[in-house]
Amino acid sequence: MTAGSSFIKPQYGGRCVADLPSTIQHLLTGAGRAALAPEIMAGLADRYDTIIFMFIDSFGWRFFEQAAPDYPALQRFVQHGRAERITARDMRDWRL
Repeated sequence: MTAGSSFIKPQYGGRCVADLPSTIQHLLTGAGRAALAPEIMAGLADRYDTIIFMFIDSFGWRFFEQAAPDYPALQRFVQHGRAERITARDMRDWRL
């Protein structure tokens, strides 16, 4: 983030939404590699038959951290799933 700016540079190569598709494909099929950072992947099995993926965009990590203790649904994500802070893609990087 730069001073006076709310722009957060995408953390491609491990902590970006762009790393999710290949990671999910890898976990379901074993093909390719998991692109998410090793610390995010720690403790996960090598393969899964089913993955339930929920991406809550525009909520903001700081709001998640504030709200999670007060909402049972968010608590379940933290206790029984995976809730990780990742960055969005820079829209200038999208190729249509």
